[in-house]
Amino acid sequence: MLEILVASILSSLVIIAYGNFFCKLIFSSYYLSTISNSEKSLLGIIFLTFVAVLINFFAPLNKEICSFVFLIGLYLSIKNKVYSDYFYIIIVSTLTLGLVLYSNINRPDGGLYHIPIINIINENKIILGSVNIHFRFAHGSIIQNFSALYNIYYFNISFITISIASIFSFFLYFIYDKINYYIKKKNKILSLVNIITFVFSIYSFNRYSSYGNDAVANIYFIYLILSLLSVNLKNVISNDFFIKISLISFFLAGLKLFMILNLIIPFFLFFRLNNKIKLFKNSATYICIIFISSIFLKSLLISGCALYPIENTCIKSFKIYNEQQLQDTAYVSEAWSKGWPDQKGEFKNFKDFNKNFNWLKIWKENHLIYILKKITPFLVIIFLLIIFIIFQDIKSKVRSEVVLDKSSLFFIFFFSLTCCLLWFLKFPLYRFGLSFLYSLILLTFVIFMQNKINSLEIKKIRFLAFICIFLSMTGFSIKNLDRILNNINLNNSSIWPKIIATDKFEKIYVSKNGFYYFSNGKQCMYGSAPCTYYKTENIRSRNFLNYKIFWVKN
Repeated sequence: MLEILVASILSSLVIIAYGNFFCKLIFSSYYLSTISNSEKSLLGIIFLTFVAVLINFFAPLNKEICSFVFLIGLYLSIKNKVYSDYFYIIIVSTLTLGLVLYSNINRPDGGLYHIPIINIINENKIILGSVNIHFRFAHGSIIQNFSALYNIYYFNISFITISIASIFSFFLYFIYDKINYYIKKKNKILSLVNIITFVFSIYSFNRYSSYGNDAVANIYFIYLILSLLSVNLKNVISNDFFIKISLISFFLAGLKLFMILNLIIPFFLFFRLNNKIKLFKNSATYICIIFISSIFLKSLLISGCALYPIENTCIKSFKIYNEQQLQDTAYVSEAWSKGWPDQKGEFKNFKDFNKNFNWLKIWKENHLIYILKKITPFLVIIFLLIIFIIFQDIKSKVRSEVVLDKSSLFFIFFFSLTCCLLWFLKFPLYRFGLSFLYSLILLTFVIFMQNKINSLEIKKIRFLAFICIFLSMTGFSIKNLDRILNNINLNNSSIWPKIIATDKFEKIYVSKNGFYYFSNGKQCMYGSAPCTYYKTENIRSRNFLNYKIFWVKN
């Protein structure tokens, strides 16, 4: 337990230090003073992820490189006296400890490709055409690069599991900061928005074993929505805000393909800038462009497509490009998310199943029921909150003039609605769209209730915040303590999530030096890389300028 606590504290110090460094690098001193340390940390995670992606173009993220990155982070934390904010560090580290201790990784995806991708990044420079070994290597998220940075000396490789847990811990503290900030500013609407978000976040992300790439994407989508709500989009916006939103939006696109619609936001905001010329004179802009470009270049080198498996983004003349696999992947991914395995009787093929809403009946009988089950408790909370607000509105003579700009609110609402429609039509799994659904429900609530919310006394909102945070954290603590105590009673000796492969897998040579490991249907986990659970026919390999290249011979 002490080992995980020390690991959590180390992770927190490094993320906070890099967050402060990055924000000083790209933001003006004025804007820097307006954002909290917890928000700087969320942006620091984006910075470290992009740094990891860039390094992997030229070298594997081995122990020497990752330890060096962490040592720089520790140096920055000491230099800038990060440790002085000990309350912040203790809370974030304790949350991370509670999530990771005696937990499991996300199954089966974690064992099939999340952990194996981290394994590849730790042992290899970027592998050109790795999609031809396993199609999910192109479905991977850039967050695996962030996790790969945790491959350092003095800790076993299970230290990589701290990374994703830290993200939620920082995000939760960020929401807590926002609640306090808006209550002090007597902004009743945004106070309540963040209180609701805190409750929803605890409800949705309280189990580490459910964390996959989707959880991180959902967390950062909610962060994006909250950031957009904090300004009046009708007015001109600062270059600093534009850079921040652009980073979050492109980061989301790199986390999961279903977040691609977020790229609309920076293009919209560009026309609201107060000084477009100054933006292109700012060195921070070019730092961000390099980071953003790395996402698409990475995907292009892995799969031949800037956005895999969108065919229009592919360079078909690339030797690594595999058209048949791309088409199969697109059909398979969509069909599985719509309930293809739940068919009874004669099975339609993936392509036909996706056509003409053939999937809708089966989806309603399975996925829709699960979605309603998951979202109903939150809807009940919103309903009770509406009753409370209406009751207070009848009694109160207090009114606040602080309201959100309607045009901004409707823009964010229709953006969320568009995300929900795309989610429903293409990949209607709850874990893919929970942040879309949450944002749509939240914004609907705000649109209809914001005038009545202003009738609440700020002291009642403060009391509501205390009750919601206390009950949510109590529920979070009880649930995770129960899991930890059950594992202790079962004499479970593994305090870390288990990620090491326990089996030896067959080594398949495809050239003199080119090979991959075949797990024969088992989860690859961490240990042998690159590893896949199925064999690929006619795969070829060669080395070029010390880069491994895999392609399929037609």
